[in-house]
Amino acid sequence: MNSFVRFPFIRFKKAEAHEWAKETYIDSEKRKQQEAIAAYLECAKLIAAGEQEKGMDIQKEYYFEPHYNILFDLIRSYTVKNPNYDLITKLVNELKIADIKVIVGERLLCVEAEDLNFFVQRFSEVEPNIKRILPELETYDRKGRCHPYSVLTAMYYSGRSDLKAEMVTGRIYQLSNKADYLHSWVEVDNGYQVLVIDAAKNIVMPKAAFYEIHHVKETERVSAETVAKDYKMIKKLTDYDEYLVKVYYENAKNGRNLYKKLIKMGEIQSEPNAD
Repeated sequence: MNSFVRFPFIRFKKAEAHEWAKETYIDSEKRKQQEAIAAYLECAKLIAAGEQEKGMDIQKEYYFEPHYNILFDLIRSYTVKNPNYDLITKLVNELKIADIKVIVGERLLCVEAEDLNFFVQRFSEVEPNIKRILPELETYDRKGRCHPYSVLTAMYYSGRSDLKAEMVTGRIYQLSNKADYLHSWVEVDNGYQVLVIDAAKNIVMPKAAFYEIHHVKETERVSAETVAKDYKMIKKLTDYDEYLVKVYYENAKNGRNLYKKLIKMGEIQSEPNAD
C-alpha cells in the first residue's frame, strides 16, 4: 500500500465523547492557550502597576511579543471583504509605537521594521477563482478550517508546471511559545521566491516572514500532486467537506491501525482498498 494522507477525521462534537480524541485535539490546546493568555494578562497588570521586574520575569518565560498580536489583528481586519479602515488606522497607529511602519494599500499591506519587512496580499484577490472553492474566504468564518482549506488550495495548484506547490503542517504560535497549535498552509515556489498561502487567514506573504511572525515548527510537508491523489481516497471514506480535519502523514502500518480504530468507533464503515 502506498503512503497517502493519514487522518483520523474527528468531528469536534464527536471528539467530546472519546477521551483519547478529546485530550489530543481539544483539551491540550485549550489548556496551553488559557495558560499563556492568563500569564500575558498578569504580565501586563504588573507592568501597569509599576512592577516591571516581576512583569519582565513572566515575559522572559513566555517570550511575549505584544506587537505581533496587534499585527495579527491588523492582518485579520485587512483580509475580509469589506475592511474596517477606522480599526485598521487605529491598529497602524498602535504599531508605530513599536517602531513598526505599515503602509495600507488597496491590494497590498506593507510592513516595515528594523528586522521585519514583508508584504501581505489577500489570497482571494491573487486568485479570484478560489472563492468558488472557498466561499467563506473573505469572512471571519474561516477559523478552524486550515486543513481542509489547505488541501483544497493544494489541489487548486496541483498539476501546474510553472511552479512547485506543497502542503505544509506544523505548530505555530502568535502569543507565546506555550500557546502553540497545529496549523496547515500551502507553499508555492514560482522560481523567484517562495510564498506562503494561508487560506484560513486569506493571506499570501513571503515564507521567511510567515515563519518569523508565527514561530513555525514544521512537522510535515507533501506535494500538491500527492494531496490531489490522496483526496480521491479521502472521498471514498467519508464526506470530507462535512468535517473539521486533523491530517497526519504516517507510514502505511500506522495508517492501517488508525483505520481499524476509526472502524471500531463507527467513524467509518469499512477499510480502504490497499491500492
